[in-house]
Amino acid sequence: MRTALVALAGVAAFAVAALYFAPAALLVDAVPAPARLTQVEGRVWHGAGRLAYNEQDLGRLTWRFDPAALQDGALGLSWRLADASVTLAGTVCATVADVAVRAAGAVQEAAIDRMLLPYHIDLGGAIAIADVDLRLRHDLRPLRGAGTLRWEGGEVRYRLAGEGHFATLPPMVGEVTVAAGEGRLVVKSENAPTPLIVARLDAAGWAHIGITQRFTELAGLPWRGRAAPADVVLEVSELLL
Repeated sequence: MRTALVALAGVAAFAVAALYFAPAALLVDAVPAPARLTQVEGRVWHGAGRLAYNEQDLGRLTWRFDPAALQDGALGLSWRLADASVTLAGTVCATVADVAVRAAGAVQEAAIDRMLLPYHIDLGGAIAIADVDLRLRHDLRPLRGAGTLRWEGGEVRYRLAGEGHFATLPPMVGEVTVAAGEGRLVVKSENAPTPLIVARLDAAGWAHIGITQRFTELAGLPWRGRAAPADVVLEVSELLL
């Protein structure tokens, strides 16, 4: 019996040492597409690298192993993502069933414009991210969760039908909800209840972004058809996952 316990202790010590000295590069293949981790340094339990999503660089990601999560049978990490225009921090807790992600921080105008460049939109102002709490599948598809985003408002330039347009929009608040495998974002003016943007991510990985009749008025191109202010009058879709 004593020999077995000594052997078991030796195996456990070896496993801990292997984890402690394992290079962070081992995590590269564990990151699901379309996310990608490059320029990795450090160890599995405490390291750093550049994080990209859909080939767009998001910034430098640092992480540290949280041993307390092991008590619940989970693998936990605290993390921080930062560059000149992005500052986000939070936790990741992975179990056999799913992955829990919490995040808060801010995305500055430069990072927003990089994301919106393919759509010919130039958005002024930063977005604050407050207490986003999501539960995801291991392939990053959403299961459930909630969170709040706030855009400080400002000038917006965009192209539509080959013509340039300009508008000044008020501060907006977006409420994120995830249920039944679908994510939903409803954006409203900070001081008005009418939805302006209604976006959803369906179970197949498609993002659908709709704008309402009221939003077209704020953007300076009022919808000419018959529609209530909260009705979605234009929607575009794109495969994200």
